[in-house]
Amino acid sequence: MGLTMTGPALGPIFARVAAETVAGMRKALTAAAADTSAAIEDAGRHDLHTAGNFGGWAGGFKAMPTVDDVGVTIKVTIEAPFWWIVHQQGRVIHGKPWLAIPLSFAGVPKGMYARDFPGGLFSIFNRKSGGAPLLLSLLDRKPKYFLRESVTIPKRLSLVEVSTAAAAKFGEHVKAQLGQD
Repeated sequence: MGLTMTGPALGPIFARVAAETVAGMRKALTAAAADTSAAIEDAGRHDLHTAGNFGGWAGGFKAMPTVDDVGVTIKVTIEAPFWWIVHQQGRVIHGKPWLAIPLSFAGVPKGMYARDFPGGLFSIFNRKSGGAPLLLSLLDRKPKYFLRESVTIPKRLSLVEVSTAAAAKFGEHVKAQLGQD
């Protein structure tokens, strides 16, 4: 018993079918990578918006896919590289020796360090109420900052967890692109 085939040579047919299959798979992987990247960005931005006053960072949270001959890579970045990790993990920040924290009612511009305060500051350490030491403006004699030796920043963000969960669904995106729902 044997097999006899007639017609065109199988090599060129196999090569064409293989090339079409590879092209189709690459197209599916590219689309799935884009879908997964969008899901990561959506999940991360949602986490930033719901975790507190981090909505301004949401625009800087990006997931960029790359598909090449080696595989699929999704690079996730955020424009606040140091501060996001503080809120992702939680940390204790220590002063040297003090941290000057602006009072909410003092009208201190965001990001202004006590050392740069216009006109200068003076301190009150021994308060009758026993409260935290204060820094007052030399110009208007009103409190601008309170002092702490350290502050504890709790874990507020879950960017790593939500990104990982969204990335874990990459296979589902591939199947959807291949029509294998």
